[in-house]
Amino acid sequence: MHKKALTAGSLLLSILGLHISCGRNQQSWEQRTKLEAIRILEGIVSTNELHEAVGHSGVALTLTNGSWIAIRVVFDHEETSREVSIAHDSEGGWFEGTRKFSGRLSWYVSHKEHTPAGGVKVTTSECFILEDIESAPSLTEARELMVQHLDFVSFEP
Repeated sequence: MHKKALTAGSLLLSILGLHISCGRNQQSWEQRTKLEAIRILEGIVSTNELHEAVGHSGVALTLTNGSWIAIRVVFDHEETSREVSIAHDSEGGWFEGTRKFSGRLSWYVSHKEHTPAGGVKVTTSECFILEDIESAPSLTEARELMVQHLDFVSFEP
């Protein structure tokens, strides 16, 4: 009986240790990914570098007044619940996403392209929000739309 209790206790401690270890790995992945996104986005010196900086899952937005917002989205292909979204703008603003986009922001590029007659346009609700952000008359208004409708929060790197 004592041996079974000891084995059950050991098993419980092992499971708890594994859970804590997995939590640390997730936090480490998210922290490393966030720092890498900041490093890449803060290196933008021209609008030509925007599309490369946002990666395959992000989006670069150029406002009508020449301001820009670069949103880099990175998700873990092995653990799809892990995703980091960091936005940086032409006036030095930094924002972090609080929702998962799962690559949907990157569809905006094809959303903007002309669809031939009879063709089907693939889009998402986020594409219409990005369209509103990009057509905002000022960066201040674009930031407000990004915060209100895409759930980004301002932060200091």
